[in-house]
Amino acid sequence: MIPFEPFDKIRGAFLGAGYGDLSGEFFEVKQVHGDGIVVLRDARDMAKQAGREADAVICARWGIPIAVRTADCVPILVAHPQRVVAVVHAGWRGTVAGVLEKTLLQMRDAFQLDLSEAALAIGPAIGPECYEVGEDVAQAFRARDEAAFLKEIGNGKFLLDLKAANAAQALRLGVSEALLELRPECTRCAAERFHSHRAALARGEAKAGRNYSWLMISP
Repeated sequence: MIPFEPFDKIRGAFLGAGYGDLSGEFFEVKQVHGDGIVVLRDARDMAKQAGREADAVICARWGIPIAVRTADCVPILVAHPQRVVAVVHAGWRGTVAGVLEKTLLQMRDAFQLDLSEAALAIGPAIGPECYEVGEDVAQAFRARDEAAFLKEIGNGKFLLDLKAANAAQALRLGVSEALLELRPECTRCAAERFHSHRAALARGEAKAGRNYSWLMISP
């Protein structure tokens, strides 16, 4: 477990392997590798929004634990001292779609927040030394002027730094570098600690487990 408790009465963590199936412990959406966002302003929104297709959840109500699941994609936790939090699931498609950017902008505009006061943690995910992608993915990042996060390795293959790409999105919108934590753990390299889709494939397993990343506002 890697705790994330940047402000009083806001707590969360990145959970790796060894926690089992935590279904039902958190409010979750149906993750679809897109840029959809669910906003919870009070407890009544939970029933209306549960299971909706989205890749980010914003919450301004205490007592609701929100979470995303990952197995190489990037989990992102966002907390603001005015008691608004968010969890984001960013694979390469979500990153290209700007799911983190859109989440931060919605937090800012819906709750009149100063993003320079927000704390943001980019959690364990597949690292740039392990995340090999093809020309189609590389072209999608070039189209966003984000070729800097690609390293060509030949034969039409590239290494992609997905964590750095999301950090850059946050910094462009005014998140303070001093309040941005970028975890170094690579899920593929540390497959004994974290669930990893690519590590599972290498072991001949049909499906990987999931790492939970969660946040909650306390009363």
